[in-house]
Amino acid sequence: MNKEQRLASEKVVVAAPMSLTGSTIRIWRGIGERGAAWWSRTLYVTGAILTLLIVWAVVLCWYAIFGLLLVPYRVSRRHSRKRRVTALQHRETLTAIRPDEDKP
Repeated sequence: MNKEQRLASEKVVVAAPMSLTGSTIRIWRGIGERGAAWWSRTLYVTGAILTLLIVWAVVLCWYAIFGLLLVPYRVSRRHSRKRRVTALQHRETLTAIRPDEDKP
């Protein structure tokens, strides 16, 4: 299918802009089909690669800074999910031992 014939839904980038995949897709789509001459195309690709390196450095710093700040939150959420699973397992065990007592 030709690029002019693409649907609007196919042009949407679902990946987050602050992810490596999302930033890469947006940058590559930004250069598009520019430059008919080989030297012009090479210039655009070189610029895109340099831009990718800069953006990836920013994204990795973002992950390092906010990823470290969110570790306590992620650990507490993990523990709460584990507690919920343990409580459900306990309830199931009690139901298996005494099935008549849970009925009203």
